[in-house]
Amino acid sequence: MDDPRIGATLAGKYTLTRLIGRGAFGAVYEATNIELEKRVAVKLIDPQYVQHEEVVARFKVEAKAASRVESEHIIQVFDVGSDETHGLYQVMELLHGEDLADRLDREFKLSPSVAVHIATQAARGLAKAHAAGVVHRDLKPANLFLVTREDGSLLVKIVDFGISKLIGQREPGADRALTRTGTAVGTPNYMSPEQARGLEVDGRTDVWALGAVLYEMLSGAPCFAHNLSYEETVIGIATGPEPRVLDVAPWVPKEVAAVVDKALTRDLVERIQDCGELARRLTEAMPNATRPRREESLYMEPSDYSSEPVAPQPVPENIDAMEVAARRAPTTIAASRQREPRAARWPWVILATLLLGGGGFFLWRELERPEPVPVPSAEPVETASAPPKATTSVPPKPHVNVKPKASVSTKPSAKPSQSTKPK
Repeated sequence: MDDPRIGATLAGKYTLTRLIGRGAFGAVYEATNIELEKRVAVKLIDPQYVQHEEVVARFKVEAKAASRVESEHIIQVFDVGSDETHGLYQVMELLHGEDLADRLDREFKLSPSVAVHIATQAARGLAKAHAAGVVHRDLKPANLFLVTREDGSLLVKIVDFGISKLIGQREPGADRALTRTGTAVGTPNYMSPEQARGLEVDGRTDVWALGAVLYEMLSGAPCFAHNLSYEETVIGIATGPEPRVLDVAPWVPKEVAAVVDKALTRDLVERIQDCGELARRLTEAMPNATRPRREESLYMEPSDYSSEPVAPQPVPENIDAMEVAARRAPTTIAASRQREPRAARWPWVILATLLLGGGGFFLWRELERPEPVPVPSAEPVETASAPPKATTSVPPKPHVNVKPKASVSTKPSAKPSQSTKPK
């Protein structure tokens, strides 16, 4: 279905050229600044929510929160305004790449080095946001956008500050609609325990969420199963056992696992206190974590990013993780770089050995079997007539042409022959 907004011009400045994606309450379009001829991204609220107080309040908070933070890891907001026909709009930088959720859907999990590299960049961006008085409150793989720089390196951009909280400032209508006590907002799989309870939150709630994202990048499965209902997930986060990444991903370096577990601690005092400390601890846990060398794939073996020997990775025993892995089968050329598990060969070896052994034994029995001895019959056996003796045929003598010694005369002899008459 064609979008009627394509081709429209907002406030006489931005022409919408194509739809990039849709969210719960709006859509993002690629647009062109008519005066500068610059390509940008424009976010619009869907028409049915233009008069919705909470949606409008979130839209305003998002623009103000993102524009507050000066960081290369936070998406830039260039302009906000209102169009008579299409309502509020927000102009942002146009990003080229994909979000982390799409990458995980293809590659299931990332190498520890790349996962730590992504989490460290996100932690630095969040630290800048917290310093500017902004708590994201909805950090998840879909809100971490992976951009490829001109030199092929990876840059993480944090997007979608729609339910962020502006610390120390009350927005008209936003306090009542967005941050009222007792209301849980956010995505449940990455929601902190205090956020799930509807309590007041600060920067430590983003520490938990980023720890949950890192947990999923390392293990290939979220902290809490996708198949649970919203209520069951919230109860599990608030009261269930704290997730431990080594329980499902024993190949993760222990130093990195210790940082993840510390970020996913329910006790606010024991949890890592801010994202700046989280970034520092991750760097200390894996100092050799470097950006990917190949922009076509983020999944790499240790030999691709360091001189360390490749260590065998044990097969995860977590059932949920394996179910997620089955749903996340590689479908692209980038994902085909993964090492596919080899099928077990020993059943075929055993079968071939049995067949060859059985065939050899059967052949040996056939060769060693003695000739059968004929058993005499009880009935009289007729005497067979002796075959005629073979006569030796004498080959005919060859014809020899003998020349006569004397010629025979045909004339009568002078003397009469003796009479043969009887006397």
